[in-house]
Amino acid sequence: MKESGFVWGVKPNPTKLDSFYNINAPSGAFSTQIKGLSPLTTYYFRAYAVNSAGISYGNEKTFITLGVAQMLPIIKTIMPTDVTASTVKLNGELISNGTSPVLEMGFCYGLNSIPTVLDIKTAISPRIGNFTAFLIGINEKTKYYVRAFARSNAGIAYGEELSFQTPEEPKLAVEMLNIPGGSFLMGSPTTEAKRDADEGQYTATISAFEMSKYEITNEQFAIFLNLRKVGSDGKDPTGKYPINSLVLPTGAFNDWGILYNGRWVPHTGSEKRPILRVSWYGAKEFARHFGGRLPTEAEWEYACRAGTSQEFNTGKCISNMQANYNWKDPYETCVNTNTVSVNATEKVGLYPPNNWGLYDMHGNVNEWCEDWYGAYPTTPQVDPKGPSSGTDRVVRGGSYPDSGWFIRSAS
Repeated sequence: MKESGFVWGVKPNPTKLDSFYNINAPSGAFSTQIKGLSPLTTYYFRAYAVNSAGISYGNEKTFITLGVAQMLPIIKTIMPTDVTASTVKLNGELISNGTSPVLEMGFCYGLNSIPTVLDIKTAISPRIGNFTAFLIGINEKTKYYVRAFARSNAGIAYGEELSFQTPEEPKLAVEMLNIPGGSFLMGSPTTEAKRDADEGQYTATISAFEMSKYEITNEQFAIFLNLRKVGSDGKDPTGKYPINSLVLPTGAFNDWGILYNGRWVPHTGSEKRPILRVSWYGAKEFARHFGGRLPTEAEWEYACRAGTSQEFNTGKCISNMQANYNWKDPYETCVNTNTVSVNATEKVGLYPPNNWGLYDMHGNVNEWCEDWYGAYPTTPQVDPKGPSSGTDRVVRGGSYPDSGWFIRSAS
């Protein structure tokens, strides 16, 4: 025997003119493996042998190749980040579609191990590479299990199971001070430099009340918004003012304000700065959350003065060491040792308090009052509440970019 092997093809009675494999087995049984065949195809094959007399073929046999196996997508779960009491950022990566395009992908999660798409899931548009999803409204102090998933016609593939633990929701606390009752002369005398015409003086008698020791911070207001489940539009549909935004877009103030990324958070490093761009409705709702209210304009000035009667609760001048304002433009003949202002809000409580322990009553940020803006009365009043209507609400205290005259007690 000179040669032996197999011949095969897609038609009956294959010969060496078709595909063949030369084994050269001397005698006895022989076998081989054929590669590179087409899927789902009928093949005919015969053994053959060659000697000096010629070529002979064995009995013809057939086989049908199987279809190509469907390979599942390859997906990876990456450790969750930005975990808060009620939100989390889930991370994953779709490495390969497999042999069929991915139809759906995302994350499945739950309180029990090995979550599947039959549990809670969040889906995104299929794409190769890294992907994320934000969960909001999850429970505080809770352990969650999560897996990335991808579904194609081949089936559902899951990434490695990971877990995360939500912390306790931060507690919202405001340190309050008791303000004693008493009488004072509200407004400014006609001899006070750079006074406005709306600062006419009258005697106001004020009942004892409470006031926050510090201006409300980014951290405090963000906690409040999250407790009330206020979304990116700043509106609280369950509040007293459902169509009014409680907080306005911060824009250029983002570096020292609050941001929304599924929940409200202070910009890093600005947690203790006073909140910016809060609407009057937002200030009202914050106070109401505690069962409190905004101060009347008379209460605010009374608390600011804290028993004093000059332009500022620091006297006739207020320096760069005493308040955050436009130090380049101090009041009248007053002089500052530093004329280069911070030109931003600063941490509350950084400057000395007034005689009653209240901080930042001058400068840093303006503070909302309950009253409509309007003319003062001309006769003595007890707990005056201002006009019954108007077009603007009163703000007091001045802000970091304001000149010295604007942050006076009576302004």
